[in-house]
Amino acid sequence: MRALHPAACVPASRRGADATRFRAGFTLIELLVVIAIIAILAGMLLPALSKAKARAQATQCMNGLRQLMISWNMYADDSADRLPFNTVFETDVTKSWCTGWLQYGVSTPDNTNTALFARALMGPYFKDARVFRCPADPTVDVGNKRPRVRTVAMNAFVGGFPDGSDWVEVQDRKKTWRTYRKLGSIDRPDMRFVFADESPIINDGFLMHWMPINTTQLPANGIMDDCPASYHAGSGALSFADGHSEVHKWRDPATLRAKTWPITAPSPNDFIWLAERTTGPVAAGP
Repeated sequence: MRALHPAACVPASRRGADATRFRAGFTLIELLVVIAIIAILAGMLLPALSKAKARAQATQCMNGLRQLMISWNMYADDSADRLPFNTVFETDVTKSWCTGWLQYGVSTPDNTNTALFARALMGPYFKDARVFRCPADPTVDVGNKRPRVRTVAMNAFVGGFPDGSDWVEVQDRKKTWRTYRKLGSIDRPDMRFVFADESPIINDGFLMHWMPINTTQLPANGIMDDCPASYHAGSGALSFADGHSEVHKWRDPATLRAKTWPITAPSPNDFIWLAERTTGPVAAGP
């Protein structure tokens, strides 16, 4: 009697199921094709996601600056039009919109201390201390690895000191350029920036722009002092006295790579753009 082949002992339905299971697997070539397709799709989607994230951060940053402007205006409304003081080296939080001294690449308590502005003059007018920091700022305190709490600085020509004086660089320019101590004194609110995100070398609470001394002629190769930030794909956020905020694209390499001080390379385009929005000539009327 002829012996049966082992496969013949397996029911036909079972043999079909085994064959189906075998055919359902991936070959190596098919697996590589799937991986390649996923890689291509990821390569197409990741830049788009990155741009979307950057746009979202820029929007969040501008919203924060607008909230700061609301607080700034509310303070003036409650203070007979007087703007919040804008001092340097001040330790009394009741005498400035912000105190403290941030440092880049160095660990210091001020880097992560929100009380330096939350308890200062504008403190009663805002709810969330995060409005003082651009969400795109990657810097941290090198000691505890926590994000630094502030990226914004106030225009040095706005606010002044409680005793009526100003920082020396502003004082030297007061004969030619306006300083703004009251809300009603601002000559062109739509063209005068109040807050700006400053580059990682931010330290005190104000941003000093070196306006020329004894002349209103802006230099062709001006050099930044305190340099605005470029956290948004080469752009920086600013808010203006009329309440609006915007993100501006910087053009000069010296502006874009400012991470050390002093800055020695000129920023011919960016210097003039910011100067035109910092202050106006004394001779010009409101």
